[in-house]
Amino acid sequence: MIGLNQAAENRKFFIGENFIQARAPRSGKVMDPRINYKLQKDLD
Repeated sequence: MIGLNQAAENRKFFIGENFIQARAPRSGKVMDPRINYKLQKDLD
């Protein structure tokens, strides 16, 4: 998990194989599952 400084409001990101996903700042859990906060690498 990567955390950014206060200028980025302490946002956290989970880095997985071929994707990065924004996580809740305090808990590190997946944010609102109804909204896609995941960037997926295009394997084409």
